[in-house]
Amino acid sequence: MARHDLLALNADKVAVLSNRGLVKRAAKELSAGKGPELREEVDGTVVGTFADGTEARLPPGVALADAPCTCAAPPHKACRHRVAVVLAYLRQVGPADGEAPSDEPDEPKESDEPHEPKEPKGPAATSDSFPPSPGARWSPGTLDDTALERFLGRAVIAGARRRRKRGVTVEIRRAEGPDLAGSETGDVPTARLPTCTVRFLVPGELAMARCDCRAIHGCEHLALAVWAFRAADRIDPEADQRIVDPKILDLEEVAVSSRSAAGSGGLAARAAIEELLLCGLAESSHDLAQRFAVARRTLSSERDAWPMVVLGEIEGQIDAWNRRSALFNDPRLTALAVELYARYRAAERGGALPASHILGRGEPARTELKHVALTGLGARVLVDGEGRVARFLLADFKTGDVLVLTRRWKSSQAVGFDIGRRGFADGTLHTLAGGRTVSQVASRMVNRAVLIGRRKGGTSVMPQTGASWADLPAPLKVERVVDLARHTASRPPAFLRPHLLGEDVHVLRIAEIVDAFYDPARQAVIAEALDAAGELFRIGLEHRAVTPHALDALGHALTRDPSWVAGPVRRYGSTFEVEPTALVVPGEVIVPDLAGPTNEAPLDIRPTADPKNRLDQALGQALSTLQEAPHRGLQLLPETWSQRARQAADELQELGLNGCAQRLRACADAVVTGSSRGEWRLACEAWTDATLRLLLAQELR
Repeated sequence: MARHDLLALNADKVAVLSNRGLVKRAAKELSAGKGPELREEVDGTVVGTFADGTEARLPPGVALADAPCTCAAPPHKACRHRVAVVLAYLRQVGPADGEAPSDEPDEPKESDEPHEPKEPKGPAATSDSFPPSPGARWSPGTLDDTALERFLGRAVIAGARRRRKRGVTVEIRRAEGPDLAGSETGDVPTARLPTCTVRFLVPGELAMARCDCRAIHGCEHLALAVWAFRAADRIDPEADQRIVDPKILDLEEVAVSSRSAAGSGGLAARAAIEELLLCGLAESSHDLAQRFAVARRTLSSERDAWPMVVLGEIEGQIDAWNRRSALFNDPRLTALAVELYARYRAAERGGALPASHILGRGEPARTELKHVALTGLGARVLVDGEGRVARFLLADFKTGDVLVLTRRWKSSQAVGFDIGRRGFADGTLHTLAGGRTVSQVASRMVNRAVLIGRRKGGTSVMPQTGASWADLPAPLKVERVVDLARHTASRPPAFLRPHLLGEDVHVLRIAEIVDAFYDPARQAVIAEALDAAGELFRIGLEHRAVTPHALDALGHALTRDPSWVAGPVRRYGSTFEVEPTALVVPGEVIVPDLAGPTNEAPLDIRPTADPKNRLDQALGQALSTLQEAPHRGLQLLPETWSQRARQAADELQELGLNGCAQRLRACADAVVTGSSRGEWRLACEAWTDATLRLLLAQELR
């Protein structure tokens, strides 16, 4: 009888269950005629015997890493013999799919030498459900708790139930979900938790599910993912993608009161925001830093991940202001203050998104990653007072997440080229930014910051040509800007989404560079490019003294037939503009911020037209007026402020934005009439309502 669980695999899925280096090695040995002799026992166990006497056994319902093998591989770790048996079985019984893709650089081959032991797991098991027929739509929610307990063990299930009771947000994507297009494992049901991703590679088989946390098998995340699909099946079984909280399986209806949503930490955080708006940074920045630190400590006990992250960034902005650092940004501080307020208000009022999703309630701040392969998407170097900050963008091939690694230096003399030459693991930071990194000592924070340990041999960095960028999953990879527009329009507002670093970073296909020039007004290199469908988008990078060779490197790359560009993407008139952190040219990945001296590109010099229309200018002017509040303080605004706010409101009303205009006038009136503490509190509410409405209008324009 054929093993349906093995036949549902392919080389890419086997690589997810083991690693790509083992798959490549096993495929080469099979092609050279050095594969195992196979036999299938009565209970369905597939046995492979190799020429050297090594025997690997693959029982039904047992994870690949836990299958018995007589080689010296450490426990709970896939070896080349197990991988070779699967590929040989596919060639002998199923379709020939044993060759591993060759357009991605090899990962370092994993030896069979013992290393860190894995956490113990419960007895292996599989679902009692009969596997779905080929082509049928299958949901992991059909797996019952008996199968989960048999596979994971009672202790893990008990921990997962406690986690579910506290509330956890999970984004589920079914096999037909559009965002899975281009996935290296094909369309498989996927559950994305804030700190990890669970994929169900084979229908009905828990042993073939894969979580990218350190535990790999036998973790609580697997149970939470199954329950999330079960909850989604109850709410809307036809939705290809949905955000759910599996807590609804415990409660028929989750009602979040004002006090339970905010809690003491939320009240303290909003009180700190109120103090910021009333007094402003210019008058009380040092007192504010202490107040926000107290609020963060109070909030930490409630485990609201996103407010914690926002508070941390606000503290960073206050610290940058106190140090007169270039990292301070008035618009950013305003957006953070409004976001903190908006999250708690949305959680209290209820709506389409569960409170646990809006607040990130109960999510662990840090998740250890067992084995992660990351592709460098470039770096951005910034000035921080007398020091330097470099942020490296690293894409996880398997999940499509962009992780951000931050490094800081006190040196005031270093520039981008000097930073790129500094060592990292067995390479340099320049190699990290544009190459491929494989680590077994990495940790992912809830906001997608990544920490990489310093254990010797735990991390390897290798250069790459960028050919593997074509295998990145959507929506990280963008072939057509129309798909990017559709993706951004389908998201919840920024103040309700998970607060992730690098969420606006994308990799765009360049079919052709139409025009490239230097704009002396912006001190920027600008390029107009066509995507795979012939639609226009822009590439733009402004000069910064800390990266003196970046513009020359970009101009030179634009003349070398680039195929991909990576970086943060923002709206630019009716299209998009990407601020490049890396570009792929034939045989090389260019990282402008870390580039050294290069031949100057022969670019035309001419100004570019401002793409902002009257609506963009009106929204920008109104927001600029409101941004004075956290800087100066509502109580200390000049008398002319209310007049300027009303003028901005009149302009918005002429353009049809009546709601924005009404809230802006209400804010101006509240500032004029404010005298008592209660009236100034109403002014804070009015300012927040107006700013929130304008930011939403700007995002959705």
